[in-house]
Formats: sequence, structure tokens, C-alpha cells
Amino acid sequence: MRKLGQHKQEGAVLSVYAFVAVAFMSLIILFISERVSTNIRVSGQSYAEKQSYWNAQSGLKIATGLNQTFETDFDESKNWNKGEISVISKRPEKAPITKYNFDGNLEDSSGDQNLTLEGGSEIYDSDRYCVGNRSIDLTAGGKYLTEDEMSLALTGSDHSISAWVKTNISQGAILAFNTNSYETRLVYFNNGKFCFYDDSRTNYCSPANIDDNEWHHIAAVYNNGSNTINTYIDGVIQRADISVDVNITGSDRFLIGQEWLSDGIMGSYFIGNLDDLYIFDYALTLQEIENLASFYPDRSTGRLSGTLRTKKN
Repeated sequence: MRKLGQHKQEGAVLSVYAFVAVAFMSLIILFISERVSTNIRVSGQSYAEKQSYWNAQSGLKIATGLNQTFETDFDESKNWNKGEISVISKRPEKAPITKYNFDGNLEDSSGDQNLTLEGGSEIYDSDRYCVGNRSIDLTAGGKYLTEDEMSLALTGSDHSISAWVKTNISQGAILAFNTNSYETRLVYFNNGKFCFYDDSRTNYCSPANIDDNEWHHIAAVYNNGSNTINTYIDGVIQRADISVDVNITGSDRFLIGQEWLSDGIMGSYFIGNLDDLYIFDYALTLQEIENLASFYPDRSTGRLSGTLRTKKN
């Protein structure tokens, strides 16, 4: 009887020990599970923070148009150095000879060929990124821009023009060269499409329209050797190798938003907004035009910046 009681007492003690052991193991498992869950949660949050950080860095660089690498901007204390970010520059072969950004002024930011406004006061509007005072507003009509030395800079040379336009009116010269006696030399104009003509007054127009009140990139390339012109809208070729009779001389008149028909008589005014009007003294390639139509300009240099962000390992 005494032995039976002793066995029962030993069994009870063992049960207590077993319960304590199970409880302890449960606590250990719970603790480990919490740590694992916390690590997973922290890792996920950290990854999300890194993704947000990279996106923010990329967005700021594009928005401000800065042309530099990103690595030096990272907060190394966060140990995010495995995420590699680099810049791919999409640049024309040479800088434009004139660069009119219309950032609240008529200055040539690549030199000293500043514009003069005729027919009214300067008004500026938002650009294609909805940033205020970043495009010239010519919607009121009756206004145009002049510059005295452009024709001289392009005498006997290839040339290319690149610009952003926004209009819902199908009329007006965008850019024009006239002789000193007011005869037509070369006119790029809008009639709902992107067109041009030389002194023959034959219109060569794009298949695509530009009068939908949306921003469009337009470009034209004149080859002096072959006397041909190619035109582009939003990086897509519209008219190719059109033969023209163009011989720009240093005494020719240069206008933006208007053309001379004769002494004291003006043609139809361009009605709309213009932005980032660049003029080059060489023939841009298709790749360069696609880049101009696709990337935000670096306003400090007149060149273009793009970004390539690699995914974090």
C-alpha cells in the first residue's frame, strides 16, 4: 500500500515535470515564431522602404533634370548599397546652337541669341509636366518672336529643329525664314498637321495631327548637301527626303510664331504654346530625335537625361 502511494506520488511529480517541459518548449517555439515573423515583417518593410527610396530618387532626378549618377545620394547607414542605380545619358551629338526653354523669359540658355517679342506682352504657361511658367503662351494671337543672328548661324549648313507644341487651332507659322525682301525661304507651320514649304509654296504635311490641344514633340531635319527635309512628330518620322530649294543666307529674317508675306504684311499667327525650342546646326539622327521626344531635358546643359534602375538583389 505504501509502495502504491509512493508510485502515485512519483507519477504526479513526473506529470508536473512533463507539463513544465511542454510549457517551456511551447514558450521557446512561440518566441522563435515571433522572431521569425518579426524578421519577415521587418525585411518586407525594409524592402518596401528601399523600393520607395529608389523610386523617389529616380523621380526627383527626372523631375529636376539633373544629369549625374545616383550612388552618391544614397544613405549608406541603411545598408542599401546592393541596390545599384545608374544613369544612361541620351544626348545629341552636339549641343544646340540655341536653346529656348521659355522658363519665364526669352533667353537663349545656350548662348546670347535672346529673343524679342513683338505684338504684345510676355505670357507664360505650364509646360507638358504641368510646371508653371515653363512655356511661352501665344494663344492670344498677334504675337511673334524674332532673333537677328539665327540665319547667319545656319548659312550653308545643315540644321535641325526640335520643339514641343500645344495647340487646338489649325493655323500659323511655327518657325520661318524669309529673305530680306520678304520672300519665302523656308517655313515650318501648323495647319492641324506639322507642315513645311519653301519658296515654291508647295505644302508638305505630316499624316499625324498636332491640333488636339495636347503636347506634341515636333522635329525637322534639313540636309544641306542633298537639299532634303525629314519631319517627325513624337519621335516618329512623318515625311522623308522631301526635296526643297533652301539656301538660307545671313541676311534672312528669322521669326517664331509668324512669317512675313511682304513688307508690313504678316501671315497667320501660330496660336498655342511653345516650349523647349532647340535649333542645331547639324542633322540630327533618328535616335537623337527619339531621345529628344522621350526624355526630360537637363536645363542646365541643354542635354538630356534618362535613368536605368536595376532591381535590388
